[in-house]
Amino acid sequence: MATRVRFRGTHQGELEGIAPTGRRVESTGIIISRIEGGKLAEDWANFDDLGLMRRLGVIPELWENRPRASDGSGRRPTLQH
Repeated sequence: MATRVRFRGTHQGELEGIAPTGRRVESTGIIISRIEGGKLAEDWANFDDLGLMRRLGVIPELWENRPRASDGSGRRPTLQH
């Protein structure tokens, strides 16, 4: 069984050692559960912790740290694969 979850709230208390920011945030996740004999046997959960930390302002977006182009355009260079 798979369950997609979404939560919303205001960061008012300490979270993983991060002092309250007062920011309103929303995040998502997914829980995959294995049912055996009609009962929950085990489950695995994955949440967008990186996205949540970015929305709280704890971790910057990747593009915020990239240098600007030296051609005078002020653009940030694109990432090459």
